[in-house]
Amino acid sequence: MVRNLALIWILLLLLTSIATVPVLAQNNGSASGEIDEQDEKPIVGFELGNYTREQLIDLAYTVRNVTKPIIDWSLRYNSTLAARIVANGDYFLNLAINETNETLAKTYAFVAAVTYAHSPVTAYQVLAKTIRANESLDWEIRVKKFYNLTVEFRNVTLEVKNKAIEFNITLPPIVDIALVYVEGGLNVSGKLIEQGYYKAAFRTLMRTYHLLVKINAIIVRSVFVVKLNLNVNPERPLGPVLARWRIRKEIMLRVCERLPPAVAEEIKSKIERNEIRNWKEFREEVRKRVEEYRDRVINEVFESVVNIVVAVIRFARFSSDAVNEWLDKNGFLGPGGILNEEALKTYLMNLTREVYEKHGWRNLLENVLLELQVRIRNETGKDVDLIIILRGLTGRSGRGS
Repeated sequence: MVRNLALIWILLLLLTSIATVPVLAQNNGSASGEIDEQDEKPIVGFELGNYTREQLIDLAYTVRNVTKPIIDWSLRYNSTLAARIVANGDYFLNLAINETNETLAKTYAFVAAVTYAHSPVTAYQVLAKTIRANESLDWEIRVKKFYNLTVEFRNVTLEVKNKAIEFNITLPPIVDIALVYVEGGLNVSGKLIEQGYYKAAFRTLMRTYHLLVKINAIIVRSVFVVKLNLNVNPERPLGPVLARWRIRKEIMLRVCERLPPAVAEEIKSKIERNEIRNWKEFREEVRKRVEEYRDRVINEVFESVVNIVVAVIRFARFSSDAVNEWLDKNGFLGPGGILNEEALKTYLMNLTREVYEKHGWRNLLENVLLELQVRIRNETGKDVDLIIILRGLTGRSGRGS
């Protein structure tokens, strides 16, 4: 189930427009990450019919080639998101190349281009993996590893920039301005590390890393602006332009095949009833349905954890005075010592959610049992090893998730 949740999260990212990647401010060349609210005039909508099949396939290929350095880098860190972007992008690009119907081919090519355009966000998965892999180390080592990672990302970003220039993509001046800020951030963080101010260095590196993601996003948007000859500023989101793109019903139904069956059926029925007519409506409906599906899966995982913990407690009552005393103190035992499982399950569900918010999915069951052990000890003054009891129930001899 946890694997399914990861796939759902990736799906949500892929179906979000490239406008979701943050952009740099354009006011006075600022690289602060804030967006001006000055010019809010409507932008002329994007029309797929204005472009040839070859133009849109060229767009997809260009986005793929320009973003290749960041994808390759993310894949070296085993980024599942990068792998999914390449797989889905290549899937639709191959459909575009082999499709005989002109409109379908153009649609597939555009979907491929938008899919590849999500490449910058893979850097966040690389960051999360690096931080998680080194969380047990002391601050000095962790920050130095983060510094080295940020330098790597800076070098990758320069490759992306050079690739864009190779493909004759005109980049806005803010790209070079922001890169100067990046160099400054690396210099400042390096000096802070030398002086032992590791947490301050970490904060500086985090801002620098985030800025690099923004730079990559602007470069990618510049590819769309140049290749599609859009009269928009690549520093700003392209969502207002691309979201107006209308797609044929059969294309949306084809995309539904990539969704979880429970989600796909609900969306297909809306498409057939013409309640979903364009990419924006389709994307919003997919996001809504996938989030609902994700929540259902999360609840199923939580319920599974709670049921296992109840089984552990039920078994522990035969050998642990601490467990019985804790149950009695919290009102979970009725007349004759009968266990009130409904009340206990409600308590454990809240506990499971708290533990999940604190520690995430990793070793969720064991973390819930460990937290429960602490509460039992604090409330009764007696120890109980619920992990040992769990292993006795499952016949396991080692730790696992």
